[in-house]
Amino acid sequence: VIVCQPSFCGSGKLSDGSTVVPQVAATAAGQNQGGFYNHDKSPGRDVVHSNGAFTINNEVVVNKLDVVVNTTNTETSTVAVSVSSGNASGFSYEDTIGKTIGEIEFTTLPLKDNVSATVSATEVTTTSTKTEITTFQGRKTAEEVSSILTQRNLTLLQLKITRLLMLLDSWIK
Repeated sequence: VIVCQPSFCGSGKLSDGSTVVPQVAATAAGQNQGGFYNHDKSPGRDVVHSNGAFTINNEVVVNKLDVVVNTTNTETSTVAVSVSSGNASGFSYEDTIGKTIGEIEFTTLPLKDNVSATVSATEVTTTSTKTEITTFQGRKTAEEVSSILTQRNLTLLQLKITRLLMLLDSWIK
């Protein structure tokens, strides 16, 4: 039993066009357990239904920062990564049967290949400040990232490649 009146959201859509992800009624009491739906208070986290599967998109920018301070020679090294979206998650209608909203297990989906990433590195010493920044328009392998940094002559980013790849994490193919 899907708890949703056909006249209200039986089509899977509310009157404003928001998608409603149905969840079965509690098995013991038959009570409505609620559901997930698109909402303007959570932009970039839309729910999409297709072929019996529900996907919660995560089109929210993910920012990561790594700062290292060397107190001996007063150097500061910063590596930053900004990925255009995070991993989506998903579940099926069957995943909701007999479970409360908090018991549903979501599957983390892989990032789409067209997700971009902007990377930067800054090094501050007592005598100078150097910053490099570049954007990758789609996901790359670690080897491709290194090769592109070399092609673009980004020596500071090349020096910080280990920290950079660690921050890029699941964005790397």
